[in-house]
Amino acid sequence: MDLLPLTNEKDFKAIELKYLGNSYQEIAQAVGVEHSTVKSWFMRSGRLSRAYLEYSMEESKNRKDNARQLFAISMDKAVKTLSGLLDSQDERVRFAAAKEIIERQHLEDEPTSSNDLQEIKITDLMEAAKRIRIQEEQEKSRLLVESTKV
Repeated sequence: MDLLPLTNEKDFKAIELKYLGNSYQEIAQAVGVEHSTVKSWFMRSGRLSRAYLEYSMEESKNRKDNARQLFAISMDKAVKTLSGLLDSQDERVRFAAAKEIIERQHLEDEPTSSNDLQEIKITDLMEAAKRIRIQEEQEKSRLLVESTKV
């Protein structure tokens, strides 16, 4: 983070606390200055206003990067789960998994640059995998009941 040169740890702590949503009064108490001093630091032309803006932008970028990484991990897990269902003992589960994968592939073929569509895809994949697992459990239960009747 390439913040403007901060004169001391107090400046950085004030910026960090403001980013976390603390009030000027709470920041003032934490760094040991008057409320009015903290307020002046963050005014448009205040000595910490630009440093706060830079810090805020950097933190937002870091959070977005972290979210993208988590999304990629989740997507991998969802795809592996759905793919794993292709090896199910139940033919209907295998068929449903194959159908879901094929349908999702058609979505992939549609041109898009929207991150929203990617989020929808992961949600759809996870829901599809859940539905298929439920179907598999229901089938196991049905078979168990049938075997106890015999």
